[in-house]
Amino acid sequence: LESLFAGTFPDIGFIIAEYPEQLFATALAENPVIIVMEDPQGKLFIPGLCRQLKNDSRTKHIPLIVLSAEKQITSENEKACEAGADAFLSKPLKRWECISLVRLLLQNGNSEDGASRREAAKVLKESEERWQYALEATRFGIDHAQIGVFQIEEDGTIIYANFYAAEKLGYS
Repeated sequence: LESLFAGTFPDIGFIIAEYPEQLFATALAENPVIIVMEDPQGKLFIPGLCRQLKNDSRTKHIPLIVLSAEKQITSENEKACEAGADAFLSKPLKRWECISLVRLLLQNGNSEDGASRREAAKVLKESEERWQYALEATRFGIDHAQIGVFQIEEDGTIIYANFYAAEKLGYS
């Protein structure tokens, strides 16, 4: 979880809630831009934690993302929503869903913390630009490698071949 969020958004302050009893104190100390929480042991702490965070003036502006192993909205998710959760993500997580949700939460920040959210949105954009540049550089490197690189479907159909592989197959 931490590698997905921190790896995708390395310059944005996240708290990944693994120990709910410590989350509130950590939120006060670190003042994150977003809090991501899940209840892997099924202890049902999320609604109470959402309520505590949203009822405190020091943390009520922080968006809360609740992760769920369930594809369907459960009664616990509904309780968390009523208690102040801003969004839900279902596992398995997809990188593009995380990016779009974080972007949406940063853009829709409330006025109390608008400056830090605008700064986080700027950092997110810069992070995405660096990631896109790295992706393009990787693609260029693969396309121009002096070894054959193929992407093949299960039925054996070649759906991608770099320049070297295409040349060796007789395509130019």
